[in-house]
Amino acid sequence: MRGNMPEMTLTEAAKWAGKSRTALFKSIQKGRLSAKKTEDGQWLIDPAELARVYRPAASVYDTGEQQSNGGEISGLRQVITLLERQIEDVRNEHDHWRAQAEAQTRLLNGQRRSWWQRLRGKG
Repeated sequence: MRGNMPEMTLTEAAKWAGKSRTALFKSIQKGRLSAKKTEDGQWLIDPAELARVYRPAASVYDTGEQQSNGGEISGLRQVITLLERQIEDVRNEHDHWRAQAEAQTRLLNGQRRSWWQRLRGKG
């Protein structure tokens, strides 16, 4: 479901956290980091989950900011951006399914017969 949710691959997550893929994989195996495995065997990690366990790597920081607080703020801004995209995707999916449900309801209401019509075999 990568199209709906902006999840990170193991490689992307490792780069963001400044860790090796192996280190992240071990965290997944130990249950420290939650992730899901796709049908093709690829691990996907939610950015919020990654930020819960790891801090962003120094390479993720903006160059103009101090690395202590400013870099952390920059990393958190990136997480916020990813989460905002995720929220927008969920809203769009919600709107889609709501429209489907409303269309189905209209269709069913248009075909509904009263008990009297069903009894008499009309309509």
